[in-house]
Amino acid sequence: MSYALLQAVVAPALPLLQRDLHTTQGAAAFVFTAFLLSSAVTTPILGRLADLHGRRPVLLAVLMSVMVGCVVCAAARSIQVFVIGRVLQGVGGAVFAVSYGVVRDQAPSGRVAGRIGLLSAMLAVGGALGLVLAGPSVALFGYHWLFALPLALTAIALLGVHAFLPSSSPPARHRLPWASALALSAVLCTVLLVISQGSAWGWASDRILLLAAAIAPLTAGWVILERRTPDPLVDAGLMRLTVVWRTNLAALLLGAGMFAVNLLVPAFLETPQRAGYGLGLDVTKAGLLMLPVSAAIFAGGLLNGRTERRFGSKAVLVGGAVTMAAGMASLALWHRADGQVLGGLVAVGAGQGFAFAAAASLLVAAVPATQTGIATAMNTNIRTIGGCLGAQLTAVILTVGVRAGSLPAEHGYVFAFAFGALVLAGCAAIAALTPAAGRVVPVRDEVGATPFPDPSQRFHGEPADAALADRPRRPYTTG
Repeated sequence: MSYALLQAVVAPALPLLQRDLHTTQGAAAFVFTAFLLSSAVTTPILGRLADLHGRRPVLLAVLMSVMVGCVVCAAARSIQVFVIGRVLQGVGGAVFAVSYGVVRDQAPSGRVAGRIGLLSAMLAVGGALGLVLAGPSVALFGYHWLFALPLALTAIALLGVHAFLPSSSPPARHRLPWASALALSAVLCTVLLVISQGSAWGWASDRILLLAAAIAPLTAGWVILERRTPDPLVDAGLMRLTVVWRTNLAALLLGAGMFAVNLLVPAFLETPQRAGYGLGLDVTKAGLLMLPVSAAIFAGGLLNGRTERRFGSKAVLVGGAVTMAAGMASLALWHRADGQVLGGLVAVGAGQGFAFAAAASLLVAAVPATQTGIATAMNTNIRTIGGCLGAQLTAVILTVGVRAGSLPAEHGYVFAFAFGALVLAGCAAIAALTPAAGRVVPVRDEVGATPFPDPSQRFHGEPADAALADRPRRPYTTG
C-alpha cells in the first residue's frame, strides 16, 4: 500500500518541487526516473537474495530502505537529496517478489491465490489514497508532508514483519552471482532510460542513440556471464517454460495497457470543457472520480482467490484482460458524460484487479518455491518495461500533429484509448494460449534421482507434494 502511495503522490507536487528546490523542470521530472530505475535494478537482486537466504531479512531491509527514503525526501532541501530519497523508496518495488514468496512459503496450498489477490488489492488502496490526498496535502502543507503517511504505513509493516513473520532457512544456499546481477542492472537501466527519456532528450539525440546502441552488447555480456555461472541469477531453463514466458509476455502487454490508462485518464478528466471534450476537473475532483475505479480494483483482488479456485488462474487472467479491453473500447466510443467515463473506468479497474493477481498466481504455480522470488521479480520488471513502452506510445498517439502549447484533439484520445484496447486484447489472446500450470516437478534433488511424473501431468493438475516441493532442486524440466 505504501509503495503504491509513493508512486502516486509525487506527480501533483512537481511544480512545487521545481520552485522550492530551485531546479529545472527536467531535473524535477527525474524523480520519477530515479524511482523507476531503482525499482527495476533492485527487484531481481533482492528477489533472488530472498530465494537464497530467506524472505524475512530481505523484506525487513526493503521496508527499512523505504522508511529512510521517506525521511530523506521529507527533509530534502535540494533536488539531489530528494532524488537520493526517491532511489531509496524505489527499493520498495522488491516487496512484490518477496511477498509472493512469503505467501508461497506460508499459506496453505488452497489459499495462495486468495492471498496474492489480497496483496494486489492493497495496491488499489494505496493508489486511491495517493490520488485523493496528493492535491490537498501539497496545497495545505507542502510537499514535505506527502511522505508522512507512507512512512507511518511502512513502519507498521516493518513492526508486523518483525513480530509475526517466522524466520526460515532455505535448504540450498548459493552465492548471488554479483557480476551477472550488475550486468542485468546495466541492461535494465539502459533499456528503461531509452524508453522513458526518449521523448525528453530527443529520440535522435546522441545520448539516446548511444544508449540504444549499447543494449545489444550489454545483453550479450549478461547472457555470457549467466551461462558461465554455476548458479545463475535467472534460470534460463525455467524462463523457457511455455507457461513462464507466455505469462511474462502477457504481463508486458498488461503493463502497457495499465500505464496507458494511468497516462490518459487524468489528462482527459482535467481537460477544460472549452476544448470540446473532457470534464474540466481539478486534481482533487479527478482523484475523487477515480475512487470507484480503485474500489473496483480492490474488489477484483479480494474476489480473485475464490474465482481462481472455481475457474483457474488462466481463465481469470483471460477474463480480466478482456474486461479491461472492453472498458478501454467503451472509453474510445463514449466519453462525453461523467457516467460514460466512470463506467468504462470501472470496467478497466475490475479487470485489472483480477488480471494482475491471476498473472502472479499463474507464475507462482509454475515455478519451484526456491525460484519464486526471481521469477516474480523478472515478471514485475517486464510489466514495468511494458508500462514504459505503453506510456511512450500513448503519448506519441496523443500528441501527433499537435502544436506546442496546444491541447490534444479529441480524436487523439479516441485513438489512444483504442490502442489500449488492442494491447489488452493481445494480452487476453496470449493468456488464452498459456497452459494452466501446476507446480514444476524437479528432475533431480540433492539426495538422488526423482522419477518423472506422467508427461501429460508435468505442467498440469494438482501441485506436487508439499514435502517434495520444499526439498532442494537443481535442474528443471523445460517441457
